[in-house]
Amino acid sequence: MDQHKPATVVDALAARQEAGRNESAQAPAGDDVVQQAIGSQLRAVYDEVVRLPVPDRFLSLLSSLDGRQTAPAAGKEQES
Repeated sequence: MDQHKPATVVDALAARQEAGRNESAQAPAGDDVVQQAIGSQLRAVYDEVVRLPVPDRFLSLLSSLDGRQTAPAAGKEQES
């Protein structure tokens, strides 16, 4: 089996199938390859999403929710 890391999950699955044909007794090694490939791709996507700016609409919503959070607390104290 080739020792390079797969570039995609499809490559990892293909490598696993090939390993299964060549070394049917060593299936867990293929699982590690697939998990590494999936993990690498998930990290890449997550890193990309984290770098995106927060939309102004969300910032506005968060700001209004912060304002509401302090107002009801003051109202509850007056009810008691």
